[in-house]
Amino acid sequence: MAAQPQEAFFPRPQPLMDGGSFDTEQTEPVEIRAVTGVTRIGNEKVSLTYREPVNASDITDPVPLLIAHGWGAAELAYSNLGEKLAEGGKPSITYGEGRSFGFLNDLNPCHLLKVAELSSKAAWAAMRHVREEFGHEEFDGYGHSLGGETVVNVAHHKPDHVRSIILDGSSGLDMHTLMEMIGRTKEFGKEELWPALGEIIRGTDLRIGLHTLHYIARHPARTLAEGVNAGTTNLHDRIQRLGALGIGIAAIQSPNDIY
Repeated sequence: MAAQPQEAFFPRPQPLMDGGSFDTEQTEPVEIRAVTGVTRIGNEKVSLTYREPVNASDITDPVPLLIAHGWGAAELAYSNLGEKLAEGGKPSITYGEGRSFGFLNDLNPCHLLKVAELSSKAAWAAMRHVREEFGHEEFDGYGHSLGGETVVNVAHHKPDHVRSIILDGSSGLDMHTLMEMIGRTKEFGKEELWPALGEIIRGTDLRIGLHTLHYIARHPARTLAEGVNAGTTNLHDRIQRLGALGIGIAAIQSPNDIY
């Protein structure tokens, strides 16, 4: 990109006025462009959207942020985050992970044991596409829930192309066992899932729910394998190795998050 990196991840706040209060003068909204594309892992298509400010002067950090989605989520669920990042001057990438890798491959039980590897390949395929189309050599990664493992794995295998990662409510950090995760299922449904359904229906694009159903129904065995993987994985060793390589790492965990 033509713009040079600046110190701030997002635009700096306006300076204080003489009265000591913040300057609330409205600035012109940043115009962004969204470019869609399709890449492949074998026979499977992976759709993606790359967003960035139209004007180079609006870019505050030219390193794109890949947004890796959580279990059962669709690209559409993270599109608003991608837009807000671009409006703040940070290019972003959202993508829709492939659910099937060919009929014969789907029947191969080894592929169900490598769901994390296939998810990471989908994420890297999206990054590689942006690299080839827009010339970016370095990326940041944001992983939500199951997506935390995805960005850790991408950074582990492509450390020369990953500057930093952010883990938001990530699996693999809690040091729990699979049986403990199964034991929390009832509490999760009662305390988190059911109360959230009304908010989701009222405030969320209904297409997200349809995409989630498609995510699950297209390959139920893979979806179940992803859940098992989330309950058994441990990211601590991989994260320590990334830190030793100089890759920036931040984690956001809620003590009230049952999973």
